[in-house]
Amino acid sequence: MKDLEKMKLPIIGALSGLFLAFLLIKIGFFNTLFLLLLAGLGFYIGYRVDQLGIFKK
Repeated sequence: MKDLEKMKLPIIGALSGLFLAFLLIKIGFFNTLFLLLLAGLGFYIGYRVDQLGIFKK
């Protein structure tokens, strides 16, 4: 179980790379780039909303 904890990030990285490769093959470079841009923008907006506490009561 400790070995799995050590390998957690490399496994996540490998799966992310595999998913990115699949997207590049299936929908193309620029569509993948646009999708990653939108995902990054969504992450940033969510992070800022969480920092500002807009939805916290």
